[in-house]
Amino acid sequence: MRNRGRVRPFAEVMEAAIELPPARRRVLEAVEGMGEPATVAEVANSLGVHVSTVRTHLGALVSAGLVRTAERRQGERGRPARVYAPRAADPGRVHQSLISLVNTGLERVGAAESYEIGRAWGAEERRRELGGAADATGQQVVTILARLGFDPVWESESAVHIRSCPLGHRSPEEDQNLWELHRGLFAGLLGRSQDTFRFRPDDPRGGCTVDFGPWE
Repeated sequence: MRNRGRVRPFAEVMEAAIELPPARRRVLEAVEGMGEPATVAEVANSLGVHVSTVRTHLGALVSAGLVRTAERRQGERGRPARVYAPRAADPGRVHQSLISLVNTGLERVGAAESYEIGRAWGAEERRRELGGAADATGQQVVTILARLGFDPVWESESAVHIRSCPLGHRSPEEDQNLWELHRGLFAGLLGRSQDTFRFRPDDPRGGCTVDFGPWE
C-alpha cells in the first residue's frame, strides 16, 4: 500500500485532536477502532451514518494530520480502494514534542496547579482501570503506565524503569512544572501521599526510574 499525507509534528497533531468537534472525533475514534485500514464505506457502516458525511470528516482529519491514507488492492484488476488509518506518531519525537506542548500550558498555571492537574489525571486513570478503587498497588500502577505508553519495566519489588519517561535527563530545577505534573500523576494513580515514591532521572539506559516506598 502507498501512504499519502504530510507527516506533522506530534505537538501539532495533539493540538488538532484537542480541538476536534464531537462528530469529527467520533469518526476518528471509529477509524482507530477498526483494527486495520478501512474504506469510507466501512467507517460509515460502523457508525451507521451516510458515506458522504464520513468522507467530509475523513478529509478534514487527513488535513489535520490525524489520519493517513493508503491504497488497498482487492484483485489484479480495477482501481485500488482508498483506505484510512490513524496516523501513528514518530516514537522518537513524541516525548520532546509533548514536553514542549505541555510546558507551554503549564507555564500559565504554575507548579502547584501543575501538581493538581497531574493528580486529577492519575486519579481518573486509576478509576478507569480499577473501577473506582481508592488506591492502587505498584503492579496496578505499572499496568496503567503501560496502557498510557510509558513503557514501564519492573526492576525489583520497589523500583520501575520507565523507558519512555518525559523526565529523563531533566532536573526539577529545569522543568519544575513538568516534574510537579508527573509527581501529581503518580500520587493520583496510587491514591496515596506523593511521599510514597521518588523519581530518579538520568538512567544510563535512557528514561528514568521510579522507586516506590512502603505500602503500609
